[in-house]
Order: sequence, then C-alpha cells, then structure tokens
Amino acid sequence: MNAIFVSQSSSIRVFHALSESLARLVSLDRVGYYVSEDKYYQSFLAETPGFEDANTAIVKSWEVLRAAESTTADPERLKSWEDRLPPGNLWDALVSDRRVVLGDRFDARMDYKPTFAHDEALAYLDQSLLAMEKLFDEVNPDLVVGFVCSTLGEYAAYLVAQDRGVTYLNLRPTRLANYMGLGTTPNEPSEIVRDRFNEYAGGLRDEWWGIAEEYLARTREGDARYEGVVLPSRLTTAQASRTNGKGRSLKRALRLDRVLRDEIKIRKSAPKGDHGVPGRILPFLYKNVFNPRLARRVHKSLRNDYVTLDDMAGKPYAFFPLHMEPEATLLIYSRAYMNQIEVVRNIAYNLPVGMQLVVKEHPVALGKRSPSFYQKLLDVMNVKIADPSTAARPWVEGATMVANISGSVGLEAAILGRPVLTLGNTPYELLPSGMVRKVTELPRLSSEIHSLISEYRKDEDALMCYVAAVMSRSAPVNWYTNLLGRSAYSAETRDFGEDVDILARTVLKAKSDWVNA
Repeated sequence: MNAIFVSQSSSIRVFHALSESLARLVSLDRVGYYVSEDKYYQSFLAETPGFEDANTAIVKSWEVLRAAESTTADPERLKSWEDRLPPGNLWDALVSDRRVVLGDRFDARMDYKPTFAHDEALAYLDQSLLAMEKLFDEVNPDLVVGFVCSTLGEYAAYLVAQDRGVTYLNLRPTRLANYMGLGTTPNEPSEIVRDRFNEYAGGLRDEWWGIAEEYLARTREGDARYEGVVLPSRLTTAQASRTNGKGRSLKRALRLDRVLRDEIKIRKSAPKGDHGVPGRILPFLYKNVFNPRLARRVHKSLRNDYVTLDDMAGKPYAFFPLHMEPEATLLIYSRAYMNQIEVVRNIAYNLPVGMQLVVKEHPVALGKRSPSFYQKLLDVMNVKIADPSTAARPWVEGATMVANISGSVGLEAAILGRPVLTLGNTPYELLPSGMVRKVTELPRLSSEIHSLISEYRKDEDALMCYVAAVMSRSAPVNWYTNLLGRSAYSAETRDFGEDVDILARTVLKAKSDWVNA
C-alpha cells in the first residue's frame, strides 16, 4: 500500500508515527507528506533524523507559496479543475485556509482584510494543485489521510484524491468524549457515520448501544466534556475589570527577553514565504497585553447590558452561542454564514413574538472582538447578551430553543431535550427534523422555527443510534492532549504509541470495511 499524509503544523509528528504504525500492520511501500508551518517542521526534523530520505516525497507549503509569488495562475488549468469537480470546490479550498482569506492577525483578532490579493490567491491555488498532482504522481497512493482540512494544501490533497478516485480519510473531533471521527470528505456529516446510523435505525444492536446509553446518561448528569473543551473565560468578569496587570509586569519582562531571542531565531531560520509563521513578539503582546486590555474595555462597555439567568427566568428565549473566528465550523462546514452578526439578526427577527434571542460569546474569543461588534448585536431589537463568564449549559437548559450555525452546543442541547435549529453542516443533522431542524432556505426561517417549537418530539432511540454510530466508527484517542501535546481537558491518559496504534487500526478498518460499505 502507498499513502499520503497531509499535516498541519505539529500534526506532522502524529502522521509520521501513524505511517510507522501502519507499516507494522500492512506493507507500506511508498509514503508522501504535505507539511505546513516550517517552525514545527524544523523541530520535527531535529527529533527525527533521516526523515527526508530518498523514499519520502514531501510537499512544503512555503515552497509552494514561493513558487506562486513568482508566477500567475493559469486560467485554463483552473477551469479544467472546475469542470472536473463538483461546483464550489475551488473556492472551498481557498476559504478553508484562514491564512489566505483572513488578515495576518487572524490568530489574535477578528481580521477580515485578506493577506492575499485575488490574483495572488489564485496563483497559490494553482500552484498548490500542481504540487499535489506531482506528489500523487510520485507516490501513486492507495490512501490519503488528513486532519480537519484547514489549509489550502490539505484541501488540494482532497481534491486530487477525489479527481483520481483515491480513498481519502479526514480525521475530525466528534465532540463525544475523546473519540476522533473519520469522513470521506472534509465536510459534515461523515458518510461513514451516516451509513452506520442507518444500520442502527434499521434495528442493529451491539455492544456500542450500551456504551451510547452510558454516555447519554453521563451527559445528562452534567458531564458533557470532551477532549479539548474550552472552559468559560474569566476575562470578562468583574475580576477582569479590576485587573490592571501591574502584578505581572516583572514576569512579562522576563518572558519578553526569551520571546525576543526566539523572534531573532525565527527570523533567521524561517523560509521566505512561510505565511504560517507569525513570529513570537506579536503573539506574545496580543496574548499578554492587547487582548486582556481589549477584554477589559468590552467588559466595561457591556457590564450594564449583560443579561443573567435570573433576568430570563420564566421568559421564553432562544439561545445562540457565537463561534470563535476563525474556525473550521465556519470556514469549511458553514461558509455561507460567516457573518455572525447577520446570522443573529436573521434568527432574532424570525422568532415568535415575545421570544428574545440570548447570545453568548465563545470563551476563546474574549479580547479578540471590538466593542463595536457587540454593540451591533445589541442594536438588533430582539437580542440580549449573556455574561461570557457563565457556562453555556444553564442557558441551554432554560431555553425554549437553541439556535446555532454548526457548533457542538447544538448536540448537547438535543441530548438535554431542547429543540435545535442549525444553519450549517453538522454531524448531528442526522437526527430527526422534529429534534434538530436544519434550515437551508432563509426565507423559510420563521415558519421552520415555529414548526420546530410546536412540533418538537424527543426521539431517544435516534439519539442512541447517533451516539452509537459515531463511537463505533471512531478512534478513541486523546488527539489534542496526548498526540499533539496540547494542554486541555482529557478524561484519561494513555501512552503516545498506544494512541497511535489505535488510530492506525481504525484507519485500516475504515479503508477496508467502512468506506463504500
């Protein structure tokens, strides 16, 4: 078997380990990689001498970008791609990469001014497809594996695999405990899960049915945490408004010295054209100075406008949790709804009269949006803003309906017995429309909301089918904490190699048994 692994930043370490694990299970003759963000790649090379041997084909995002900077796109070649692929795929590839369609501060602030001009973006797209075709020619893969698909190169790998009929598997978090799911496209819902869901809906019962029952009971008792869950932020509480940062000045100064040394090292070593390397100074300043200061400004301007659970007690309201930006759920699963202010306006003005819309900020977004963003929300006549330091669950439990674009709060709401309205693509849209209503035509929003609320019917069997389908077609691994080494919530601890082996066996199972089953 030949395989290509398309990685983003630090996941190169995981995919290299995955290839070695697969090689112990099957004959893996030829391997290729797409890698992004040179700073992670150089660290990986230092840990993995001999990686760039003669039998490993590699596409590096910064080299592709460098080639794009010295040329222009070939319109006929791009048209040929568009003619061979379903409509929208090429723009999907560009929009999926936040570094292309957003500004250079995307990781620190909402920055909508693109880094690339239109012609530059098309040249980058053209060169990415060319580089990926060359990689496929070299490797002749039977299998392509990626994660979420949030860079142009990763999406190009999916497009070439689609064009050539090569099995493509996209890893993505399921938001159910620590299970990592698999799909045959970068989008939701996964066809692999859909097929299994239909089998359970048709009467299949196995050991996963009992596991699903236990999960639903645990979630309703109050433990819906999944690996990587973000806790409510403290930046917007009264504590934030009192914090002036003076007590941390010395610590910041000491850290800044290290940051400056790292910045010099990055500037010397980072290749030209690696737009994934933001340096160290600006991220440090945003995290420790600019964003906390902005969060305090926002809190000061909104503290008299926040609505509390007590304020809404006994009143009908719909609950809308904002998405973090940039986020795959918007750029990939729901790019028609990237303007969340207009999404909120549409929902608020289509609710039953007398029902208000309570909007809550994403915990990670504090200090990244300007006060004017929230003021525009408050300018919508029917909108209230919840204190972001409160948890989402109590708001879900008290809501008449939960509306969201494509976030995981919608799934928790469905489990807790609340009608759920979705706009974008979600994995849980497989649930009956009497529980989860996906609206695809905005002119029908009002009638769909009224119908969902009046005709809501909780279907426990459907929930069991969904959870069992997801878990039985997933890999129970700690992707973020164990494999990527990030600091986040994790329910259990396992050895790195053990998790990689579980992932390898799941990938092989998906390729041999689950794809086109």
